[in-house]
Amino acid sequence: MVIGLALTLSRVSGWTRQYPPEAVRKLSEASYVCSKMLDDAMRGLQGAMAKKPELRQSYLPFTDWIAGRCKNMRYLMDWTEALFVCILDASHLMQFYEKLRLNNPDFLLSEELIDGVHGESKKYHAAGRYLVDWWTRLCLLHGLAEEAENGVSLSATDKGPAAQISTLQTLANYFRGHGDRRKAAHYTSLSVRLNPNASVKDHEWVAEMYKSIQMMPESMQARERAFLSLPSWERFERWMCDVSSVHEHQSKVKEWADVIASKGQIGLASRMLWNTGLSEDAWNVVSQKSIPVYMIEENLVAFLKSYETYNPARAIAVYQQISDSFIRERHRSAYHEATRWLRAMRDAWMGANQSDAWRSYITALRDEYKRLPALQDELRKVGLV
Repeated sequence: MVIGLALTLSRVSGWTRQYPPEAVRKLSEASYVCSKMLDDAMRGLQGAMAKKPELRQSYLPFTDWIAGRCKNMRYLMDWTEALFVCILDASHLMQFYEKLRLNNPDFLLSEELIDGVHGESKKYHAAGRYLVDWWTRLCLLHGLAEEAENGVSLSATDKGPAAQISTLQTLANYFRGHGDRRKAAHYTSLSVRLNPNASVKDHEWVAEMYKSIQMMPESMQARERAFLSLPSWERFERWMCDVSSVHEHQSKVKEWADVIASKGQIGLASRMLWNTGLSEDAWNVVSQKSIPVYMIEENLVAFLKSYETYNPARAIAVYQQISDSFIRERHRSAYHEATRWLRAMRDAWMGANQSDAWRSYITALRDEYKRLPALQDELRKVGLV
């Protein structure tokens, strides 16, 4: 059964490279199902081998046969998913490697995987990068860390290995898990240096990796890069959790807030400033100009709710400005949003023991817009009439 499923998976896993993108999803599902069935079958075979060790010798010729079929390293790509399941242990993997090299003595440096040599740099095709990653993960799965590193270093120049960034991250994760901080730091550093187009996810991974091996300055730099790449309250909170003293970094927060506010994220900018003790700076961000409806989001709501306890009169003025902006939109969904801010005004006035001021305001508002029945209806629905 194992051999039949492995043969099937070798066919199915290659489909996604042969058919149009619109078919890839269903084809990927077929590959997943087949891989799971092969995994289950392999567990059964390994259990049988534990009872009858001689079964191993009957099984090994199958993977030798696969190695023999790979006359070209590109042919190996059809077998990678199956081999990831079918290789039994480290000695089996090394036996497969030696058999594979009979046809492919250059292994990962075979010419069909490399797009020529540019100066001192070796540039892999996508197939080459994929196979380096596969080999690295397979070696690490069976505890062959040195072989995994050798596979990556084959492509190395003075600029570093020509492997995928994810491959370097895999090595860093492995060595962190095995307590080798030096190598974990080395591969993390490589993943940063060789990744000029790093994503937010890459920066966040680097930050967590450096933090886990007690390299906090490097972790904080990665936190900053992640935040500035795609500012959000969650990323700012992660940065705040790691700094020794937020107040010591107020100048940095002010600099970030200026940049963010200039791009329209006034809610996030004001919330950041408020939470680092810069209350007047936070207020200045909100009060400098009127707030368009499209800039109103949860960070602004959170800031105003906090600021309300500090200076209710200022918060109420902003609530009024925002509710007026929604009412001017002249449609029911905007009126519904306006009631949210009117209720915030009411609560703030009541909290400041100014219930008379609230009643005067809401009475005047209802009178001013008495010819807007949809608005009057929304006010009634939330108990503001």
